[in-house]
Amino acid sequence: MALSERTGQDTDADIQPYANDTKVKLRFGNPLAATISRLNMTIDWGNIDSRGQADNSTAKTKRLEVKETIKSSSWTNFTAILEGVAPDKQGFIRVKEMPHRGIRLSVAHAG
Repeated sequence: MALSERTGQDTDADIQPYANDTKVKLRFGNPLAATISRLNMTIDWGNIDSRGQADNSTAKTKRLEVKETIKSSSWTNFTAILEGVAPDKQGFIRVKEMPHRGIRLSVAHAG
């Protein structure tokens, strides 16, 4: 499953069972020339309806913070537990609203 967000972040997800819930391993790609810290996100998940669309009326939502720094031009892994829906019943996962608390550019040193 591939997810993306307008912030310049690319995301891959690995979805596995976790008791009666779903464990999602997210991998964030940062193509920017800046390091991003304390990235927050909202994750929605749940079933799909008979038309194959996200059933937003029964969707669950969780707000998460990525404690790891997302370095420039690299990938960062993050795991989340999505309660209440087993992986075989998981119809959609939506990552949205991804503000951060810090962004830092590298300083080039003259040699």
